[in-house]
Amino acid sequence: MDYGDDQETGPKSKSWENELLGCAEECGTFCYAFLCPCFAAGEIYENANLGGCCCGFLLHCLLPPFCHACCVTSKIRSNRGIRGSFMGDCCANTCCSPCQLTRELREVREVREDRGF
Repeated sequence: MDYGDDQETGPKSKSWENELLGCAEECGTFCYAFLCPCFAAGEIYENANLGGCCCGFLLHCLLPPFCHACCVTSKIRSNRGIRGSFMGDCCANTCCSPCQLTRELREVREVREDRGF
């Protein structure tokens, strides 16, 4: 899904590797994100090299969804050169959090596998 260009960093050239509503393609990851979202957020945070797993866990559990969009999703997009906007990130994290967490998990896991971890 394309939500436009990020105003802070200019145009991006890539799309997400995984569609937002393609979360059912990997049922195990979706169930993990749906049933244990704080743990999934911690894994995303750590695998995206944003900090420790506990920090991501606490951010997701204690703060509203737009904070995850600001602290995590936008940084993943920026680091990977993915098109999008903060508003699009907020909408995805607020309206369809399990699908957005699944997409982010798949994205950071693919990057981690590419690095050989």
